[in-house]
Amino acid sequence: MKKTIKLIIIITIALGYTYQIIQLNRQPLIGIHVSDNESGDYYVRATTSVGWAFYNGIEHGDIIELINGESPNKFSVVLTDNRIEGAETITIRRADQLETYEVGYSTELLQQLIIYTLIPFIHYVISLIVGITLLKNYTQKSALLLGYLTLLLGTGYMGASLSIRIITLGFIIVDFSLLVIPILFLHFVYCYMEENGVGWFSKKIIYLLYTIALIIFGGVTFKLLTNNVKNLLLLTFVFFLLTIAVILTIGFFRIKNRKLKRIYSWIFKTLVIAISPYLFLHIIPFLIWEIYFLSAEIAILFTFTLPIVFLYLLVTGKMYLIKVHIRQLTYYLSLSLLLILLVSGIYYIVPDVLVNGLTAGWKIFLGLFFLMFTLYFKSFLDRLLRAALFVEKDYYQRSIYRFSECLKSENSTVGILKMLKREVDDVLNTNQDLFFDIAKQDKLKADVEPQYRQLVKQMQSKGASIGTVMQVGAAFGVIVGEKEHDYIAFMGMLSRHRLLSRDQYEWLSTLAYYTSVSLENIEKIEALLVQLKHSQSSGSNWINRLIFNWSEDERRKLASDIHDSFLQDIIILKRKIDDLKDHAEQAFVQRELIELEESIEDVIFNIRETCNELAPSLLSDLGLKATLMELMDKFNLRSNILLSICFKANFNEDLLSVEYKNMLYRTIQELLNNAVKHSRAEEVEVFLSTKNGCITLDYIDDGVGMEITNNETKSNGMGIFGIKERIHSFNGSITFTSITGQGLKVATQIPLA
Repeated sequence: MKKTIKLIIIITIALGYTYQIIQLNRQPLIGIHVSDNESGDYYVRATTSVGWAFYNGIEHGDIIELINGESPNKFSVVLTDNRIEGAETITIRRADQLETYEVGYSTELLQQLIIYTLIPFIHYVISLIVGITLLKNYTQKSALLLGYLTLLLGTGYMGASLSIRIITLGFIIVDFSLLVIPILFLHFVYCYMEENGVGWFSKKIIYLLYTIALIIFGGVTFKLLTNNVKNLLLLTFVFFLLTIAVILTIGFFRIKNRKLKRIYSWIFKTLVIAISPYLFLHIIPFLIWEIYFLSAEIAILFTFTLPIVFLYLLVTGKMYLIKVHIRQLTYYLSLSLLLILLVSGIYYIVPDVLVNGLTAGWKIFLGLFFLMFTLYFKSFLDRLLRAALFVEKDYYQRSIYRFSECLKSENSTVGILKMLKREVDDVLNTNQDLFFDIAKQDKLKADVEPQYRQLVKQMQSKGASIGTVMQVGAAFGVIVGEKEHDYIAFMGMLSRHRLLSRDQYEWLSTLAYYTSVSLENIEKIEALLVQLKHSQSSGSNWINRLIFNWSEDERRKLASDIHDSFLQDIIILKRKIDDLKDHAEQAFVQRELIELEESIEDVIFNIRETCNELAPSLLSDLGLKATLMELMDKFNLRSNILLSICFKANFNEDLLSVEYKNMLYRTIQELLNNAVKHSRAEEVEVFLSTKNGCITLDYIDDGVGMEITNNETKSNGMGIFGIKERIHSFNGSITFTSITGQGLKVATQIPLA
């Protein structure tokens, strides 16, 4: 099913469900529990503390005379659940006096509206935002599953607010959510880890859990299971959670990749925070002692952490490389919902006596404190989400910063031009944005839109260059790139007729220069790739060899520059932070400094590793064997693949020049990178030998293999291409042998000079 169709279906269902929720929430939670006495009358056994009955003075022992003008025996909810919900009028007999109440919302039911309507709706909206963002942008199966998970989570929360009113739809949604959400979470973890080359449990476990869930859900829904249904659902839920907890705990010891383990830690901790209160303070005490240490309304609030944390991971790019762009309305709406949730939670938790007892001075003080907290929290979020956040009108410096950050991850001409279009549209509120090729000569192309013809003529007549900005009426244009005979121009129409300010001219010109440089770099890279392919076809191996040698020299220079400049500066910064930590008196400042110091240590470690990968020092100091042994140790530590490098008895390192050592090291390094990214192998073996004036390198893995035709791999990746070119540049031969699903063998033979 196409992505667009999926989105349309999901949005349609969400709108329909929202409408249904609004209709079903038109009546308040009545909250009357009844029993029948010896004379056959129904009396009030208990009332819910936030229900309509509690606030309207209905007490224990009151006789229910009529419901909607009829006998209670004709009210289905009374017969099936010993509850009164969904009634419009209730007649009570107390001390032989009859009194009829009309059921409806009033100011006294504000707390009920917050708990059972407002908070679930906020959760539902946040889950919708995360879910639709994932479904709109996903390229991986795990992202699709995470989208479904958050949507089901929000739907289930809203379903709980319906089930408390004894609405059948609410019971169905809650039962389904309770059984499926844990398994869907495990399914997401499985796919996400598999996409990153890690796996430690079988998919059959997930399918088994799905089967159990569907059997129980079908039995409960179609009344095939009727005894202790609530306990059965809760016990199944606990069983699923314990199974998932065991599997996820094992994962902590299986994941070696540091970055992946950090993401996994986020996922694991989020699940613990979201589920633990509901599991240990509500469900388990009820199953053992039939009491609650924490009400369901409070315990379920912790599930807010799931959509909020996943939204953070998406926006900051920690989990998926999805270009999330938060628009102004969405940002302020989400911020408002979070603050409303905070206020609502405080209002619910704090007793009414304490709230009503506050003096005017205290209320003003708390209002000022909350306002300061709101402003600080917004500034904190602005910094945290700056790469994905909308740009405020006239805030051009931040726009340039964000645009430059986004350019780092873009590697296509179309993507760069789309980023420019989005940035200009956000800041200037433009429409009809288009890109044109403008002839450098006075020649107007036929495909130019009518509203831009005058502007194009002006650009051609006055002369244009990269960064030139011109405006004619509401139309404006800027030159962002150059071809042999044409300029690439971005043009747009301002939403209201106005002249661009000097700041806007400079801002547009700066964006144009950034765009031009990026486009030129991509063009040069593409041209270099073409030249490399041409040199390969013409047999110019010496050119490739020269390029690889030049690349190694540049790597060494870059590694030296990084080590001598950036690394030393960061080490000095770490020492200064260490000194500040010793003099910091406030505990929160010390915690922040410790976290900052740990982050800097990670950066230092990564820089040193990067320098070593760019120019391995052991290669020149201790030789090829020692360098490859260190590579093997690090590879086995970081990945879940077991690597062994074997030097045969006839291997003689003394026959190899530095150039040959570099070539062998880089070839093995690229083969291992390819194994981590694509092979899904468990074991990799590398063999080196020298014989008859040649050096032989053999690579074997037990992964998924690749499709090969006439020794040409179907992979278009730069890694395989680079390996071939490197071997050919030394007049060597390379052979790929593989059957899909049966691993890969690479045999190389290079003559010694």
